[in-house]
Amino acid sequence: MKKFGCFKISCITYYECLRGYKASGATTRLKLFQDFLQITEVIYLDKAILEKAGEIYGVMKNKGLLTGELDLLIGTTAIVNHLKMVTNNEKHYQNLKPHFNLEIENWMTKNVR
Repeated sequence: MKKFGCFKISCITYYECLRGYKASGATTRLKLFQDFLQITEVIYLDKAILEKAGEIYGVMKNKGLLTGELDLLIGTTAIVNHLKMVTNNEKHYQNLKPHFNLEIENWMTKNVR
């Protein structure tokens, strides 16, 4: 993991992972996630993120390009903190990409031939 540097995740991502692993009884994945959290910074929602999310929501709604509320908060967390968004669920963030300078990378498909 050292080659990737410091990991940071949104508190929303933290919640989504926990609820999914616990609801499905995925104890091995939950343990791996808990181990991952030992080297990961969790970014909690703050006023700057919420203010920006409100702004983004307004712009996106007026353009007819709404996304899910949790995805909006996760994407906004990356935008406000000037972080690259690493996800295998790129389509949920595509509307944020061109309008709000969200950089997205998918490690699952990066080296696929």
